[in-house]
Amino acid sequence: MCSLALSLQPLRLGGPRNGTCSGQVVVSADGVLPKVTATLGSLSPAKGAPMPKDALTIRYATRKTPLMKDASAYFDALLDAPPGDASMQPVWVTASVPADAKPGIYTGTLSVSVGDKVTPVPIELTVCDWKVPAPRDGQSIVGLFP
Repeated sequence: MCSLALSLQPLRLGGPRNGTCSGQVVVSADGVLPKVTATLGSLSPAKGAPMPKDALTIRYATRKTPLMKDASAYFDALLDAPPGDASMQPVWVTASVPADAKPGIYTGTLSVSVGDKVTPVPIELTVCDWKVPAPRDGQSIVGLFP
């Protein structure tokens, strides 16, 4: 039997405009977890337009990848669907902040389902007032020494 904490702190993410940031919520149990899934509502600032839905991604960490014969000691891959058959399941939330996003705090709810029990997890995304330059606008310097 698994239980989720009754008092959860918000999952806090922070990133610049035109950048990417991630955070995770981890569900665990003494035995095998029932199916773990998550859904994310819209993230909205106090004023203005919400974060676009396609800017937010939910993925599930796994220790079992096609390249590994046995389960790894580390969570080494992210999947679009929960892998199942685990006693611990990290749920990753990634925000790809649009270049034109308004700086500020966007709030919403991540709903984590374990079997038929749903727990709302508050989420806060702080968009910084700084913009990551596009790769085409950057430059590299490579120095080679014999």
